Amino acid sequence: MAKFAFDASQEHQLDATIFGERVYVLYGNAALGQAVNIVIAFAIGVLAWGKIDPVLILSWVGAALVIALARIALTIAFRRAAPAVENIRPWYWRFFAGVVVTALQWGAAGVLFFVPGDPASQTVLLMILAGLTAGAVPVLAAAQEIYFAYCAV
Repeated sequence: MAKFAFDASQEHQLDATIFGERVYVLYGNAALGQAVNIVIAFAIGVLAWGKIDPVLILSWVGAALVIALARIALTIAFRRAAPAVENIRPWYWRFFAGVVVTALQWGAAGVLFFVPGDPASQTVLLMILAGLTAGAVPVLAAAQEIYFAYCAV
C-alpha cells in the first residue's frame, strides 16, 4: 500500500484547491437555484392571492425577485472574475450571505403566508417549504455548512 507524504505547504495548497473547487461548484449550481426560487415565489404568490393581503404578496414576491436577481448578478460577476484559489474566500462569503438572505425570505413566507383555519393552504405552504429544503441539497451539496445554515434559518 502506497503512502503519500505531504509537507505542510503542500497540504495547505491542496486544502485551498479543494475549497476553491467547492466554491466553483456552488456558483455553477447557483443559476438553477435562483430560477427555481423565482418560479416558486410567483407560484406561492398566485396560491396566496385572495387569502392574504395583496400588498403583502406583491411586496414579498418583489423582494424575492430582487434577491434572486442580485444572486444571479453575483454569479455573473463571479464567472467574469474567474478568481484564483488565493482570491476565492470573499466569493465564498458573498455566496453564503446570499443563501442566508434567501433562507430568511423563505422563512418569512412560512409566517406571512400561513392562513389560520385553512388546512389546505397550510399543507401546500408546508410542502413548498419542505420541497425547497430538499431541493437545496444538490444545489448546496458542495458546502454542507451553507446547506445547514439555509435549513437553520
